[in-house]
Amino acid sequence: MVPLSFAGVLESSEGLSRDLDRARGLLAGAGYPDGFKVDLRYPDFNYIGTSFGVVAQKVQADLAEVGITVKLVPEEFQTSLAAYRAGEQGFSLWLWNPDYYDTLDYVEFLPEGVVGNRANWTDENADQEILDLRDAVKIETDPEKRNKLFREIQIYEQHHGPFVPLFQPGVHFAYSANLKGFYYNGQWRVDLTQLSF
Repeated sequence: MVPLSFAGVLESSEGLSRDLDRARGLLAGAGYPDGFKVDLRYPDFNYIGTSFGVVAQKVQADLAEVGITVKLVPEEFQTSLAAYRAGEQGFSLWLWNPDYYDTLDYVEFLPEGVVGNRANWTDENADQEILDLRDAVKIETDPEKRNKLFREIQIYEQHHGPFVPLFQPGVHFAYSANLKGFYYNGQWRVDLTQLSF
């Protein structure tokens, strides 16, 4: 959930590993031993070189391996965005750019957050564990304790949350070696006022 360059990001070793047998077991335990069918809605556009259509096809192929049949439903960006923001997409593919350069921006993925509400993740249907973590990280001022809380939140999300972060797309730049003041920032990208030759 928390991207590289933000405080509290998980180490790559803490990511979930691909385990088809476990996935099939979880489906059977949920009452879907033969899988199920679902529509995947997504905006049909390209974000910094990443085609949502190609990513959707990858999700479709991966889920087919455990018996989940995914029908791809590409949509015009603004139409899809309106449905996503209204919480009308049960299974969808989206992106999140930070609104400000602090990990607290990702609390929006928790119950009662902007994105949490889009998935109908509310205080009423959330576990007390995640509510306590959310409330604690909002007021913690010690950087080390705060980072620990964000890590706990992400581990919780991996096992119990309604969101599945897939990847953080790479960003590529080509520029002259004479250019000075070039620094990339995940929020505002490049501060043009700092560039010079």
